[in-house]
Amino acid sequence: MLMPPLTHLQFAVIDTIGASEKSGAEIRDLLKRRHKISKTLSGFYMFMKRLEDADLITGRYEIIEVAGYKAKERHYKVTGHGFKSWEKTRDFYIEAGREWAAARGTRTVSCD
Repeated sequence: MLMPPLTHLQFAVIDTIGASEKSGAEIRDLLKRRHKISKTLSGFYMFMKRLEDADLITGRYEIIEVAGYKAKERHYKVTGHGFKSWEKTRDFYIEAGREWAAARGTRTVSCD
């Protein structure tokens, strides 16, 4: 069995973004609440840039107003390549779980 194309963190971020565009702030909040993943602001945006460079996500800026001041807010979307990589990684762990359970003589719960 080949290794999955995504790391656990890449998988979690793509899973968190899902099918709809989300702002960086929304992604950070969801990562913290759902997966207990917390990065510094600069670390988060450097990581997101690496995902963009790998064509797993795309990003765009939106001008917003905060306390009377204009600010740029980054929004992200998963690319087709990102979704395919997420699916391959998910399938890898489902199959690994089945193989592990079979080797131990236990049953697994279907994710379908």
